[in-house]
Amino acid sequence: MSYGTKTCFRAESKALTDAALRRPLEETDPPPAATASTAATVLDVVQLMRRDDAPAVLLCDPASGALRGIFTERDLVRIAHLDPDFVWMPIRSFMTPNPIALGPWDSIGYALNRMTVDGFRHIPIVDLDGRPSGIVSRAYLLKHLSRHLGLHGESGRPADEQRLPARRLHERLKSAS
Repeated sequence: MSYGTKTCFRAESKALTDAALRRPLEETDPPPAATASTAATVLDVVQLMRRDDAPAVLLCDPASGALRGIFTERDLVRIAHLDPDFVWMPIRSFMTPNPIALGPWDSIGYALNRMTVDGFRHIPIVDLDGRPSGIVSRAYLLKHLSRHLGLHGESGRPADEQRLPARRLHERLKSAS
């Protein structure tokens, strides 16, 4: 492969990646979030996390349904050493209040940037009224991007193209645009 071909490949690959990062979150089809009322107990929320295999629960205002907080596995680890009676306390005592949330119109790149800069793994997606419509994680978004760019197959494993010479990968990326 000549130097010119490598440069062309890198430029086209960067353009595809940039375009994918500019796509709105709604195109990733964010999974629904596990939600509970801010009036729930810690035990209620932990049971919900276990039942739904959810790493985070979005806590909402009982009247409006608007997002008021988030409780994650990290929060559970942080409070696990407390007196066992904490499980009967309201979750609002332990949740992260007023978490950063994004709209479905925000870009994938912006979501990844916020999670990286602010140091969290999950970010809620809310509608115009502040009610949760989903939640995304860094891992979810990166998997979406890798599939969009043809780097992973449906199984999540690297696609055959990843093992092929750069010229064939270049053709694959070019046909995806």
